Amino acid sequence: MKKKYIGKGVGFKKKFNFHNFPPHLFDSHIEKSIPLFNEFHFLTQQVFKQFVSDDTCVYDLGCSAGKFLYSLSKISTHRNVRFIGIDNAKNMIDYAKKYNNSKKIEYFNKDIRNIKFKKSNLVICLFTLQFIQNKEDRQKVLNKIYLSLNKGGALVLAEKVHYVDRFYEEFVQRSYFTWKELNKFTKDEILHKSRLLKGVLSTLTTEENYKLLRKSGFGIYHLLLRHTVFDLYLAIK
Repeated sequence: MKKKYIGKGVGFKKKFNFHNFPPHLFDSHIEKSIPLFNEFHFLTQQVFKQFVSDDTCVYDLGCSAGKFLYSLSKISTHRNVRFIGIDNAKNMIDYAKKYNNSKKIEYFNKDIRNIKFKKSNLVICLFTLQFIQNKEDRQKVLNKIYLSLNKGGALVLAEKVHYVDRFYEEFVQRSYFTWKELNKFTKDEILHKSRLLKGVLSTLTTEENYKLLRKSGFGIYHLLLRHTVFDLYLAIK
């Protein structure tokens, strides 16, 4: 079976997975795949500056190649902040340890469903829960995050979403695919990725994500940014 390519140097034979994703190409691929990706990171950095203090932990769940967590460790002005990156793809963690590491950062090759969180002021979860198929498992992860946060701590959550309104769903999907074409993806690459992600990535609506946050205990949550099918939320304990 030939590989189906979804971008330069990135191809899969069957389903999309991060275990076989070339780590050195990850960030450049994602920047071209998610509209306003740098703005998602910019706003998360602003939350980091607001909520992190001395002697605490910062988690990046689904940290991939570690580039963003490393950038946060570089701008940190607080004492004794532990930066903890979690990812279930060993190739990503190995790459992060080699190219995006520092004394402040700890990387772990684990499934976020199975970790015990330390007390922290900030948990970052960007485009990660969407790859957990079971909604109950997502809820359990959010429950653990909420319980682990210090009072006044924050969760930054980004998710791909879908819409109930059929016309609007079709409109934003067409707009998103047009945006990808403008970013030099071919129609075949866009189609291949869409097919490869079926059964791997599972989207919820914005209201369903709000419901998960409420059920986990968060009473304060806001939509920070939206572009077509991508949401960024801030939830505060």
